[in-house]
Amino acid sequence: AVEGFAYQPPVGLGKGLMAAGELLVSLDGKEWTSAGTFEFGNLVNDPSKRYHLLSRPVEARYVRFRATALAPADSNAATVAELDVFGR
Repeated sequence: AVEGFAYQPPVGLGKGLMAAGELLVSLDGKEWTSAGTFEFGNLVNDPSKRYHLLSRPVEARYVRFRATALAPADSNAATVAELDVFGR
């Protein structure tokens, strides 16, 4: 079961930081369900690793992240240095 994730934005890039989004999960890779939304503040000034815990564990074989807000706002693509999905 997925219990949360950690997002490490790229250090020194300063664009495309995933300020908000949605975590989607699937058991078969075809049908996707929302496991919740997340929001990270002040990424431009503090691009440290951010952690998000789900309100409840969800069963999943596949995960997908959908960025709904980028920082700075004029970015045209989401950037990621590392994503860690954790659970039991």
